[in-house]
Amino acid sequence: MKVALAVRPVLAKLVRLLASDSDGEALGAVRALGRALRANGLDFHDLAREIETPAAPSSDVHNHFDDDSAETWETMVDACVDQPDRFTSKEQQFLESMQTWYGEPTQKQLDWLAALFKRVRRAA
Repeated sequence: MKVALAVRPVLAKLVRLLASDSDGEALGAVRALGRALRANGLDFHDLAREIETPAAPSSDVHNHFDDDSAETWETMVDACVDQPDRFTSKEQQFLESMQTWYGEPTQKQLDWLAALFKRVRRAA
């Protein structure tokens, strides 16, 4: 069973509250998480399966470009990192964080990376 997109932000917020140093807050988060899951026809087992299920490959990165380029996000990061003078310090920090990124980037990260990569490609 898939977790509905509309429910995910609520569940994510509650999962983050599990890290609270306050035992009462953490327990409250567990109970609230259970209620939120049940309200959506789910349980903790469904949540665990959702976490265990490999993410579908993110949308084709080449869709960000006008041509049929099939660059992976990793190669885009490498190409951008090789030209640090083209980017602001914030963009450089983003690229550095992507070098050690574990898993698949979010769509927002892919969009930003694609925009930076376009800048590198235009300059080439």
